[in-house]
Amino acid sequence: MNCFFSDEVASVVEFLKNNPDKTEVVTKGDCFGLERYVSEIERRRIKSSAEEKVLLCCLDFSDGETVDTKQFFDTDEKFSKYIFLAIFNFEKPLPAEATALSERELTAYAESGKSSESVKAVVSFEKSLKPYAEKYDINVLRYTNIYGPDISCNNGISGIISEFRSTNRIELKEADFSKQISVSYITAVLKDIYSVIYKGKRGNIYNGSNTQLTVADIKNSIFKCAESKKPELRFLNENSCDGGYEALSCRKIR
Repeated sequence: MNCFFSDEVASVVEFLKNNPDKTEVVTKGDCFGLERYVSEIERRRIKSSAEEKVLLCCLDFSDGETVDTKQFFDTDEKFSKYIFLAIFNFEKPLPAEATALSERELTAYAESGKSSESVKAVVSFEKSLKPYAEKYDINVLRYTNIYGPDISCNNGISGIISEFRSTNRIELKEADFSKQISVSYITAVLKDIYSVIYKGKRGNIYNGSNTQLTVADIKNSIFKCAESKKPELRFLNENSCDGGYEALSCRKIR
């Protein structure tokens, strides 16, 4: 087992020590490695018989694909709470005057017609949950970039790392210093999930806890971590991608 994986699990278990221990969390879908964390956290916690069963479902909207909402509710197995992790990306920069979008602002942005197909797919899915919200306890957690040990979430960071591994080269563009993205470390994601289980308001949507970094910050960190491999650092004059922000405001969940 990855030693960092174990450390992060221990950190979350410590975070949860004063919370109720009668809740069982069940994962569903392609959870990009998250299910291993949840399984280990559940195993380490001292539990009496579970009185509540929570469904944690990870949904990837990166490609703008729609999701059939009925599959989660029109089944024989029922849960006391349903939590959906909505993973998506911004293919277009936010309006110049915006540095981050709150929950309602992201919805308005999607409805404006100026957002990416990925953002529209998330908001469309959230709307499809409304008919079920009266009968079921539902929450949505939104994320754009999740990273950490043994996490394989398809996002901007993994793309940068993958390209570096194949070329042993970091290419810095002018736009990398202005384009800002939201990133969420796996520990913060897990604490978000359990915080919503115990304290989240029924029917609420939350932008996940995140740190806002520029693409240049991320590339610089990768370069420093791989110094022993003597990577090439290349500066490009071309402004080949739009500047702007790709950030979620997470004040609500904090």
